[in-house]
Amino acid sequence: MAENTLIQQALDLFDSERLLEAYHLLMDNEIDVTNVESPSSNKSILPSEITQKLKQIIHDGKLAEQVMREFNSDDGWKLCVEKDKMQSFYKDNGRGMHAVKVQGHISAPIFQVLSIFYEVDLYKSWVPQMRESLIIHKLAKYRFLSYFSFDLPWPFSSRDLISYAFAVDKLETDGSIMVAVKGVTSKSLPQHKDIISKFEKPNNVCAECEYSGFLVKYISPEETYVQIVGSIDPKLSYVPYWFINMVTDHASYLSMLKLRNVSAKVPDSEYQKRIDTNDTIYGDIKRRLESHVE
Repeated sequence: MAENTLIQQALDLFDSERLLEAYHLLMDNEIDVTNVESPSSNKSILPSEITQKLKQIIHDGKLAEQVMREFNSDDGWKLCVEKDKMQSFYKDNGRGMHAVKVQGHISAPIFQVLSIFYEVDLYKSWVPQMRESLIIHKLAKYRFLSYFSFDLPWPFSSRDLISYAFAVDKLETDGSIMVAVKGVTSKSLPQHKDIISKFEKPNNVCAECEYSGFLVKYISPEETYVQIVGSIDPKLSYVPYWFINMVTDHASYLSMLKLRNVSAKVPDSEYQKRIDTNDTIYGDIKRRLESHVE
C-alpha cells in the first residue's frame, strides 16, 4: 500500500480518537514521520500541520504504551499497602522521579467512575492535597491541557503542574478507557506556549511529571476496576522517607477511598447534572459501552 495512503489512514484514525490503531499503523509499516522530507530539497513533502500531527501520533502512542506497561508490570514496583481490595506500590525511577501506582475495585457503575475522572475542576473533592484544578485548553474531544496546584505538608511550599492528557478508548474491545498524562511547559509544547505561559507563575514551583495516567475498566454493572499511576519529580532538594511513606501509605489509599465515596454519591451530585447535560461525551461513552456489554 502506498505510503501516502497509509499516512491518510493513520490521520483518519487519529481524528476518530483511535490513537493506538493510528500509532501501530505507522510503526508496523516503518513510516519515519520524523524525516518526511524530499531528498532533493530537504523540505517536508507534506504540509507542516500534517507532519506535526504525525509526530503527535508517534509521541502520544509511545506515551500511551509506556503507561500501559506500568499498569501491567510488576518490574521494580514495591507493594506498600494491601487492604480493602486496594493495593499501592512505589518505585524509584531515578533522576528525582518517584513513581506511585494504586489499583483496586470500586462498587459503582463504570459510568459514575468515569465522570469523576473527566470533570477535572472537581478533582479537589477527592484528590488529597489538591488546591486547584482546571482544564485550560481543549484540543479535541478527549484531549486537553490542564493546570493543577497541590498543597504539600509543612515546611514545603505548594506545587503546580501543567499537563497534557488524552484518552485511549477501548470501550468496545475490553470495556476500558485509559487516560495518559505528561507534564508540559511552554518550552516543551511551544505550539501552545501562549496558553501555557499564563499558568507558569514565576514565584511557584512546578513539579515535573514524566508520565501519569488512569485506567477505568468495566467488570460488572455495579463494579469497576481502577488503576492510577504517576512518575513525578516534586522538585524537592531532598525527599525524606516520611514524605514517600505519606504518599504511598496515606495519600494513595486515601485517594482510592475518596474515589469510592464520591462514586457512590454521583447520582445526587454535580457530576450527575453534568452527565445529563453533556450527551457529546457521556452519551457517546454510554452507547459504546452498551455495545461492549451486549
